[in-house]
Amino acid sequence: MVNFAKFDRESALSNTTTSARQAAAHRNPWPGSVAVKSTGNAMQEKTRAKRKPVIKIAATDHAKLVSFAEAMESRNPEMAEELMLELDRAKVVADGSISADVVQMGSTVTYKPDTGEARTVTLVFPGDADIAQAKISILTPIGTALIGLATGQAIQWTARDGRSHELEIIEVRQPAAAGA
Repeated sequence: MVNFAKFDRESALSNTTTSARQAAAHRNPWPGSVAVKSTGNAMQEKTRAKRKPVIKIAATDHAKLVSFAEAMESRNPEMAEELMLELDRAKVVADGSISADVVQMGSTVTYKPDTGEARTVTLVFPGDADIAQAKISILTPIGTALIGLATGQAIQWTARDGRSHELEIIEVRQPAAAGA
């Protein structure tokens, strides 16, 4: 098992707060993979050690989300760092060239979690989040997991209670254009 706490991430975290650096020292230093605790069962570990899928984010969303994550570092350093890790591994594309089946801010997403039936939610900034209206914040673990995924892609993500989950994107709908 790799000891991630010893991995030197100082250069990657030069602009983060001390608490964000401390929290990040205990996370997976390789953003494209999932950290796996050793259980002693090699077969289970091989199955669980999956690489995260390629994600695409429009340039405007990427810039807004980076600014937002930087602003959130002092209030919520762990979630800000998780969001930054996703943004760091994203392929940034021109706004007009992103496919309609890719989850963006404001997208309505239907996904199938490993825990039950399909759910439909809209991905929003925290100020617009409303669980009763199925609007989830980008700063939730599942919100961060959804950004940039396309229909048919699956991802493993870790809930706030530390449990690992997987979800698959079934459908993505974009908001109607302003004035349409």
